[in-house]
Amino acid sequence: MNQDKILIIGNGILGLSVAEFFSRQQYINKYFVEIESKKNLLTGSSAAAANLATKGQLFGKDPHFQMKLNGKNIYFQWLKNLCFESNTDEKEIEMHFRSGFGLDFFSKKEDLECQFKRVLQNKDDLIKKKLPTDFIQIENEALKLNQLELHCISYKNEFWVDANWLLNLLHKTLIKRNIKMNSSENGFTEHQIGISHIIYCMGAWTNSKNQFNIKLGKVTYGITCFLDEKNSAEFFESLIQIEAQFTNNKNEKKVSLYSFHYYDDKGEKIKFTISGQKNRIYFSSTTIILKDDIPFTEGFFKNEYDNINIDFKKNIHKFLKENFNRDTIIYSVEGYRIRYGHQEFLVQEICNADQSYYKKIVCAGAHKSGFLIAPVISEIVEKILMS
Repeated sequence: MNQDKILIIGNGILGLSVAEFFSRQQYINKYFVEIESKKNLLTGSSAAAANLATKGQLFGKDPHFQMKLNGKNIYFQWLKNLCFESNTDEKEIEMHFRSGFGLDFFSKKEDLECQFKRVLQNKDDLIKKKLPTDFIQIENEALKLNQLELHCISYKNEFWVDANWLLNLLHKTLIKRNIKMNSSENGFTEHQIGISHIIYCMGAWTNSKNQFNIKLGKVTYGITCFLDEKNSAEFFESLIQIEAQFTNNKNEKKVSLYSFHYYDDKGEKIKFTISGQKNRIYFSSTTIILKDDIPFTEGFFKNEYDNINIDFKKNIHKFLKENFNRDTIIYSVEGYRIRYGHQEFLVQEICNADQSYYKKIVCAGAHKSGFLIAPVISEIVEKILMS
């Protein structure tokens, strides 16, 4: 059997989804797939809540928007296929995947109006692109919490998936297909024999933009926290009440994402997103831009950014206590949510400066978009392999 050997570097969402694609039955006689990785808490996938938001502002500005819609269109079926093959109960999808509206809440109307102007696209342009014209709306009704009155923009067709559950689901599927997954403490060295293609599915932590001389935009850092199962279930009931208020007269009755924009006592703007299901509620912070010359080490991030983590957890604790009468512990997701700013993703062949005989491809980008396009990203990779 004459197979091309594909070596995938990285076992985050992009690495595993690319391996899943090229190890499907229709490719079994064409490709032999192997994964090599190194455990690193700086990988974006390790600390993601996986909010699969496309939002209206991407309609006219994002060249990959159609691809993201394609990913969303097949996401549920993709999860069903993975569950079937890995002998996972399909009912788990209900607990780890959610589709519905995205709701953006603002304490100041001028902030809402500014955001709405930013995301609103020209109707004629949307029609030309065969895109929906009613995905973005300002809601007439305000959300009144204990301490805040919030005004709302709604977005149709937003998703959320439990990142760790999906990664584990892909792992189980690949193990069942007998895909070899090597873990290297020292990282990857190009020593394997018989390689036809190397696909680098690595995030910002690798500093790969310097290694491969590619442009991926500014590196950013964010925080993900969560509630334990008991408090998640109780707080989920509060979210259901908000959901009912803003979907009462709509065909779609679910909300998948809630974003809050308000100001603290010092006038500092606070923004975060809530996602999840009743077994696990996540809070994702807005991101901050990192300096270009920072060292990509776990020790550096622990020393430099743990105070930011603590402050974010304090803000979430205060928000829940003051507005929902909930005095609960906020837990941090293990790892550091590092990604490439608003550069959604990149798939690019690398020039073989060492004149090696195999193709090298970088498949990288923001962790959120990695999860969003996971079902379809490999189609681009395949086109490069076939070229």
